[in-house]
Amino acid sequence: MAGLASALGTSPAQAARALSQASWRGLPLPPYSKVPLDWEPRLPKREYPYVDIAGHDFTGVDYKPFEVDLRFLNTLNQAPPNGASSWFPGYWEIFKAQILDGKPGDFVHPLVGSVRARVCKGAALVSDETLAGIVVRVSWELTNEDPTTDQYFEILQGNPSALASAADASAGEFGVAVGLGQRTAYQFAAQYGTNASLGLPSLSSIWSAISGLVFSFDFGVLSLLNALLGDVDAMVEAIILLDDVTTWEALADLFAFRTYLSLATTSVQASNRKVAQRAITAPITLDAFARQTNNDLGDIIALNCQFVADPQVPARSILRYYAS
Repeated sequence: MAGLASALGTSPAQAARALSQASWRGLPLPPYSKVPLDWEPRLPKREYPYVDIAGHDFTGVDYKPFEVDLRFLNTLNQAPPNGASSWFPGYWEIFKAQILDGKPGDFVHPLVGSVRARVCKGAALVSDETLAGIVVRVSWELTNEDPTTDQYFEILQGNPSALASAADASAGEFGVAVGLGQRTAYQFAAQYGTNASLGLPSLSSIWSAISGLVFSFDFGVLSLLNALLGDVDAMVEAIILLDDVTTWEALADLFAFRTYLSLATTSVQASNRKVAQRAITAPITLDAFARQTNNDLGDIIALNCQFVADPQVPARSILRYYAS
């Protein structure tokens, strides 16, 4: 804490109070000395034949659970919040209800701000050595209640034009181009639109021609996306047939653009499915509701993520499902 105190221009005893106030579900945390933040990038190895050093793909970040010692001590020179008459048992009884129900909530971290988290572990000890209250050790872990949300925004925030251009360039180094020797410029124009065939047809020009339709979520764009996926697959096959270890970058670029197209296709398909809703007359699990409506459990969870934390959906709730 000495380094932190020096940076803040305060004494070590005041440094913890100078941090931004952490809170859980809107309740300020009792006084604490530290709130850690540990993370580890997910970097699966990509090994290349006859190359000594492996490459790595960045596929996200794993945040480790963070543990905080909470001091519910009546000897603290600080009044408890939320109108509690004491730190213990007063504020402890208010706070306890929010760490024992297993549900996710907003945790305001002093370093990274508001994050979604769950309590994953806790420990408390009543001891005659501490008569003024208790110190409770609670561990939180970041949680993602609806992974489809991240996937959807990854599509919207990506740069498919750059991915297409990179794939064109790296595949072109090995003489591989979209539809090479298979279709004329006129055939490209008939399939994808006039702009797709301006100059030499390419993934970039095709994407430029159809991109305006993709996020209109017009169901008709699916045929264009599937056709483009087929063209990318043909380029991948041509690269693989070269049997050349130096083509790894071209394959990586093609697969990156293909992944984007696949996610876009999935989003268009989902947006065109009719969604219905039903009022529940008795408590039910999401799994049972999925069976009742002939839906996949994953679809039911994605449509009703607010109920994921509950063992059962309460009666009189409204559940959504795909009607077709």
